[in-house]
Amino acid sequence: MASLVSRSDHGVGAAVSVRAACCWRSQLPVHADDKTLVALAADGTVTAADVPVILRHRPAWAGLVSALARHPGQVEAAIALLPRLPSHELEQVIRDWDPDRYTRTKGAAPSPPVP
Repeated sequence: MASLVSRSDHGVGAAVSVRAACCWRSQLPVHADDKTLVALAADGTVTAADVPVILRHRPAWAGLVSALARHPGQVEAAIALLPRLPSHELEQVIRDWDPDRYTRTKGAAPSPPVP
């Protein structure tokens, strides 16, 4: 009987943590500033799945596009955002596309393709 109680307690805790994660993700675009969202996208915490929520609260910007595009599974989402950017921000995406342009050594892997 004790094992049944601990299993159900674990299940409730898991459900609560899933709800907390969902609330956190839905509140992130509302409360985080652009720099925070870019940093989270660059490290993979904010993903292409979060983009619709982000776009409900603010327009797309170059930093978000560049940060998403650093992850192979999110390049398509980054490309889809390009038409939403003004021309001066498109230029910034192209400049930022190669994040290690100053630290790359001879024989290193080439930079990722520009969308």
